[in-house]
Amino acid sequence: MRTMEQVGRMLRICIAAGVAGLPMTAPASADEIGTIMSIQWKLKDLGYDIGEPDGVAGKRTKAALADLAAKEGFKPTATSMVSHYRKLTRQAAVPLDDPAAMDALRAAFEDVLLDASSARFQEVVILPSGHICGKVNSKNLYGAYVGYAHFATYGSRLTLSDPPRWIILQPSVDKAGSSTYRLQCDLDGGKARGNQVRNLETGAH
Repeated sequence: MRTMEQVGRMLRICIAAGVAGLPMTAPASADEIGTIMSIQWKLKDLGYDIGEPDGVAGKRTKAALADLAAKEGFKPTATSMVSHYRKLTRQAAVPLDDPAAMDALRAAFEDVLLDASSARFQEVVILPSGHICGKVNSKNLYGAYVGYAHFATYGSRLTLSDPPRWIILQPSVDKAGSSTYRLQCDLDGGKARGNQVRNLETGAH
């Protein structure tokens, strides 16, 4: 016999699956719940009061998603929202090819990768929020490259320094092959961490 806690968990999974455009009978995976959480952060960035992002599509999340979809012309599902903002994000993305920025990015990986000096990068871009996104590949303990994985971080060019330098926060990498950080980049959400970098530049708290 199922406990009330188990029944509640099943209901939350069904709700999450429904707003993501999935069959209501399909169990929500960690990636699907991560999708809901990612759109919740984006909705908060856009000014919607949906509470604390938790990966569960409650009434406020669904109402906000429906309102935004009606305003911007996409279906009121997480899948459609991600697709819509992915197109906008790619249009706004600027390749990050400043040598000083790439040096700072490599340094930011020092405590993330086993061998940051071996890091190779692909498709590195900076987004309007200050998001820096791309793919990274590096060597493992045996000296072999492990394959490219998506990463996300935030950075800012410090124009007050001479010569200008960059501050880049420690990146997060989808080492397990999940889509969490790729989604963050597709949606270009997370103003809070972007503000953290800007505060480091200005000395604000």
